Amino acid sequence: MRPDLRIVRNLGVSPMELRDGIQHYLQRKAARGARPNTIAAYASDLRHYAEFAERLGHGTLVAVQSQRHVARFLDDQHAQRIKPRSQARRLSVLRGFFQHAQREGWIGHDPTADEAVRFQAPRVIAPEMEELHAVVDAIPRTGALNLRDRALLRLALDSGMRISQCAVLDIPGVGSPFTVDLPRGLAHTLGKGGDAETKCLNERTVAMIEDWLAVRADIATPGHHALFVSQRGTRLCRGSLHTICKARGAAAGVPGLHFHLIRHRRGAMVIEACGDKVGQQFLEHSSLASTSHYGRHANNTTFAMLRDRADIDAHRRHA
Repeated sequence: MRPDLRIVRNLGVSPMELRDGIQHYLQRKAARGARPNTIAAYASDLRHYAEFAERLGHGTLVAVQSQRHVARFLDDQHAQRIKPRSQARRLSVLRGFFQHAQREGWIGHDPTADEAVRFQAPRVIAPEMEELHAVVDAIPRTGALNLRDRALLRLALDSGMRISQCAVLDIPGVGSPFTVDLPRGLAHTLGKGGDAETKCLNERTVAMIEDWLAVRADIATPGHHALFVSQRGTRLCRGSLHTICKARGAAAGVPGLHFHLIRHRRGAMVIEACGDKVGQQFLEHSSLASTSHYGRHANNTTFAMLRDRADIDAHRRHA
């Protein structure tokens, strides 16, 4: 008899298997509104632990997992040269699973409680705003694909949308909750947590979207509602959006450009002009700590304000 099954019989603990428990956890997350991409990412991270537990051979019941198992899993990840950032993410997902397991009564303790992975997040260096404007300005003003890319990148730059938010947008007038309201200068899209989000657009951005909509029918498949479509006439996927952004950036002398860099620069601009709280709302961050990473680009503005309004010798000069 397997050792973990003997424990089940002798101690009366839950017979829930790791893989079955993981499936239950993911189903519960989905029922609570987690997005498909989130569920897929969680499933991948938890699968790594389940496979490790099977290789370890100490039992695959949730109830027999211990801190020693989690520590050895992290050691194994390190031996496989998995980056600390990825290790920390997998540990966080695993912690969420074991907390769920405790609530369900499958295990009486949290094996991840005393484990941690430290890492230094790399500083994001986003191009300056003028460089990003130059990327858009470098795109020719004729041709359906050029007008599409101008509208796409200008929308991303103005609104600070994530790539997934740009991808779900539909054309106006089709009853979609994720669309652009051009007369009011608004874009309604899908937030990271599944909630609807609204972004404001300025007149030049609206004009570029209108220019694209005027020629969109030349390549769009009849009856297809996506705002941004490929040469085949169907909705652009995330991979295609990444390719467009990178190619247009390279053509304008900004290599390695991607949507998050655009979002980073726009978010920093909002923080510089309006403060952290407005920046947090603009970027749709649940935590101000996340917004603070974007605010690192606001240092020069902060320094200027300190020198102007809080200089250490100001009171002496006035005296």
